[in-house]
Amino acid sequence: MNNYPGYLFSTGTSYNLNLTQELSRDSRNHQIFPTEGSFFRFTIQATPPYSLLNNINYATASDKQRYKFTEYHKWKFESQWFQRLAGKFVVMAQAQFGFLGTYNSAVGESAERFKLGVMVCRDLISYKVQK
Repeated sequence: MNNYPGYLFSTGTSYNLNLTQELSRDSRNHQIFPTEGSFFRFTIQATPPYSLLNNINYATASDKQRYKFTEYHKWKFESQWFQRLAGKFVVMAQAQFGFLGTYNSAVGESAERFKLGVMVCRDLISYKVQK
């Protein structure tokens, strides 16, 4: 990153080495447009606790030292439940939860974030009505 304002640091390099583990259960009858069943997913993503393994005083450390290795633990839970009521009318209940934490509060916030708004509309077509 070079001269990028509005971030944790404006110039430098940060490394994000993490391990992700996921446990899920899927009983939906169809992957696309399900009409019954449920889907649950629990995910943990974590980096090594670098600040607990080295002898750097993060309260007085420079940004280059503080953010060289990103450290965090990220917990996510997703659930969906589908139930057909009548014909093609299906009710879906959904819940999501996420938590992002640090190992050492002196390091400061992490560069890792949650992505909100998963649905992306790629093909937007506009029509011009002529009279």
